[in-house]
Amino acid sequence: MGLYDRDYFKDDQPSGVSLATQPMVVKIVLANVALYVVNMFTSDWLFDAMALRLDVFTRPWNIWQLLSYGFAHDPNDLMHIVVNMFMLWMFGRIIEQVYGGREFLRFYLLSIIVGGTAWAITDKLAGAPPNTALIGASAGVAGVIILFTLRFPQQEVRLMFLFPIKAWVFGVLFVAGDAFGFFGHQSAGPGPQVAYMAHLGGAATALAYAKLGWNLGLVPPFSWIGGGVSLPKFGRQPKLRIHDPDEADEPRAMGEEVDRILQKITEQGESSLTNEERRTLTEASRRYQRRRS
Repeated sequence: MGLYDRDYFKDDQPSGVSLATQPMVVKIVLANVALYVVNMFTSDWLFDAMALRLDVFTRPWNIWQLLSYGFAHDPNDLMHIVVNMFMLWMFGRIIEQVYGGREFLRFYLLSIIVGGTAWAITDKLAGAPPNTALIGASAGVAGVIILFTLRFPQQEVRLMFLFPIKAWVFGVLFVAGDAFGFFGHQSAGPGPQVAYMAHLGGAATALAYAKLGWNLGLVPPFSWIGGGVSLPKFGRQPKLRIHDPDEADEPRAMGEEVDRILQKITEQGESSLTNEERRTLTEASRRYQRRRS
């Protein structure tokens, strides 16, 4: 009998379903779905108010629209929210395992803001009408997808749910499709139906985040999410670093095990994980967060 099979090592599992214990990606999906339902009873007034418009730069009091638009979806196209939320859940649950729920939320919101800003600037320069509006979580979803392909380039994903390809290939195709779509629509005239530049803005956020090793928990106002801000301490504080022999001796083995578990999630789903595999992911995330702090 393994160590984790012993009764005294088992975690106490609360009975019932609690929203507080759900992964952050699930909370984001539920928030989007809830707003979609509420909008149905407002004759689309809610999403009309949440939409990002090009006059946001001349009306700074509407700056909040750079974030709110990412939680609104086309009320006349159910697939708009279905596809976005499915892609967010499929890739986001693995990214959240790596970076933790709070940092995942910070990155997701940043991708939405950067994507919306990029869209507004390019459409403004292209001469689109001031009342041109943008809604949808695509910028945030694009950021999560590209961050996944950068973090796990050799992971196998299925193109159109049928054809197995490497994650880095999927990422290249994803960005290339948006780039070609953007320049094609720009040559045809302003105001494309698909906000390709918002997607590219989210992808660019993921590239910068991965390559520069950002930790948004140290950057206000994102550090305010999850209580990351603390009052300054006066006086000289000694810097202590606790040496963890396991972390020094087994980083490669831990990385290989995490890759194996993530591959299993991709192929068989998260429900296929054993309790020990879940603990391994939690421990890997904890070590990663400690290195970044």
